[in-house]
Amino acid sequence: MAMVTSIVRTVVPYVVGVVLVLAARVGIDLPPEALTEVTTPVVAAAVAAVYYGAARAAEEYLPERWARLGKVMLASGRSPTYSTDAEMSEQIRGMVRDEVQKRQPDVP
Repeated sequence: MAMVTSIVRTVVPYVVGVVLVLAARVGIDLPPEALTEVTTPVVAAAVAAVYYGAARAAEEYLPERWARLGKVMLASGRSPTYSTDAEMSEQIRGMVRDEVQKRQPDVP
């Protein structure tokens, strides 16, 4: 579940950044050379980074009542949690053990 949470909390700011940049371009007459194929993604990434920073700052520094704003901005009220090295090693050993047992033929 931590993986899904981390993906959602990472992707949402970029989607918002792209949408905001595209919305800002509506009705603005700029020469074609001003909007190169590089400019839009770079600006969108910058907007997304600012958006993510604002959401994380809201979660971290605002009182609990307003900290929910950051959680809404990131589309997830949960922060991802990650396993320690020891926990991860044990999970991998368990998966390998299960796979070996599945592949061993049944001996009467």
